[in-house]
Amino acid sequence: MVFSQQDIEAYIPQRRPFLFIDRILRFVPHQLLQASVQWGGDEAIFAGHFPGRPILPGVILLEAMLQTANFGLVKSHYGDLRPDPIPLVLVGMVKRLRFFSPVLPPVSVLILARQHKVIKAGGIFSAVASLNEAKVAEAEVYFSWSPTPSVSSSQA
Repeated sequence: MVFSQQDIEAYIPQRRPFLFIDRILRFVPHQLLQASVQWGGDEAIFAGHFPGRPILPGVILLEAMLQTANFGLVKSHYGDLRPDPIPLVLVGMVKRLRFFSPVLPPVSVLILARQHKVIKAGGIFSAVASLNEAKVAEAEVYFSWSPTPSVSSSQA
């Protein structure tokens, strides 16, 4: 099942310009999901990183990986119900973060996130970002549910 950006916004609180994932291409509840992210090179982040040779900042790629896993955690928890308010999921820890090569726009990156463990307080995922089937980044991420929800979906 493919999820559009509008569908994604029903489960995670990030919004443009800080919502980076464009579509969820594959979703297997409690197991894995695959997202696509496209950067054209005209986004504001590339104006200064780096003028004349734009490179996607690693922290932005990591954020896209986190958003993918965040969607998987929340969508698996709520199923077809759309949470209101949208839960706020916080990053508790990032382990084994590695970057293998720079990401140069224009580019379409695929992110595969696998759920390893879910507990009452949150979950653990691994995420791999790839470009043309070559791994460009990977990380293990730990999430926790915030005791304070995000905004109501009608306010987002």
